[in-house]
Formats: sequence, structure tokens, C-alpha cells
Amino acid sequence: MKSVLFFALFLVGSFWTTPGFGQVVLSEVMFDPSGSEFYDEFIEVQNLGSDPVDLAGWWVGDADEVDEMVPRRGSGLLAPGAFGLILDSGYFEHSTQYDPLPEGVVVFTVPDATLGEGGLSEARAERVLLISAAGDTVGDVRYRIGNRPGFSEEKVDPAGGDGPENWVDARWEGGTPGRVNSVSPKVYDLALRAISESPLRVPAGASGPFVLE
Repeated sequence: MKSVLFFALFLVGSFWTTPGFGQVVLSEVMFDPSGSEFYDEFIEVQNLGSDPVDLAGWWVGDADEVDEMVPRRGSGLLAPGAFGLILDSGYFEHSTQYDPLPEGVVVFTVPDATLGEGGLSEARAERVLLISAAGDTVGDVRYRIGNRPGFSEEKVDPAGGDGPENWVDARWEGGTPGRVNSVSPKVYDLALRAISESPLRVPAGASGPFVLE
């Protein structure tokens, strides 16, 4: 029954898209976690719009199966700029891989035991779909395999498209569930540059100034 419903949703979403739903985007996919393959996969979304969006009743998964997003606690209302994190249903009983989650992230799970059909494959590239409660396909990305275990696929420009040129490997293990992606441009991107060194290290055979104290 779920496969029939998914096919109907996919067809509707393919030919009719409500512009208002475009503010919610897929932003990160952990398909090959360093922890449990059964519990530590995740999919992240972000609301780029200026209005809150209720994601209760939305669907997420792969091209073979999508599952309804169920808020873990409270409502599924995603505030402007906020992140939504979809975790396997078994994560909460069997893993703490991403704890503590950031304050403000809206956590979802799915009624099924895995994300998509049998989980997200690390052996073959799969499409990840985000479908609104009205049946609109608002996110459709095919991740690329070959990431080191624990390094998610992250969206570079959150407002950019879902094409492969806008997705790269995360910069650090564990990804950034519920946070700004490690590869995304920052409003303030600071770097440190050494202007002095203490103690002063002099290469062997060279001379350098020193002070006796």
C-alpha cells in the first residue's frame, strides 16, 4: 500500500509544485555513518523561508520508498532558518552518536525501521526525496558514494540547487546534524595567523636572537 501511495505522491510532485514549499530544502545526508548502519543514518532539512512550515505529514526516503516524517516530540513546526533532523526510529533506543543535538533543531523519525527501503546504501548512489504533505516533490538529490565512513554529504549553498555541483563531503566526521554545514559559506569566517612565536625555534646550524632573563 505504501509503495502505491509513494508512486502517486511522486507523480503528483513531479508535475505540480507549490512555490511556497520551495523554502524547505534537503541540506545533508548521512548514508555511511561511522557508527551503526542500522541506527545512525540521518537526513537533514532546513527552512530557508521567512515563515514557519509544519513538516508533520511530509515524506522522506529514497527512490524506492518514502516514509512519513513523525515529530519526535511536540509539533513538526520548522521556524525560519531552523533545521529538521530525520533519524532512524531505532536511534533513540540504541545510539547516542549525535547527542547532544543542537538547541532548536526539530527532530523527526519514521514509522519504518529504516530510512528509505532498507536504509541508505553506501554501495550505490541513491536518490533522496523530500515530499510535502500535499504531494509536492520539493527535494530530489542523488548523493555520490565514496565518502569516508562518518563523513556525510553536505549542501554547499543552502539556497542553491540539488545538482551534484552543490554537494560535497563534510569536512569533519559526524557531519553537522542540526547545524550549519561545514562546507557552507559563513557570515563571519575567521582564520588565525601567527605573528609571533614563543619560544623561538631556531633551525639547527642557524643563528637567532635571544635574551637572557
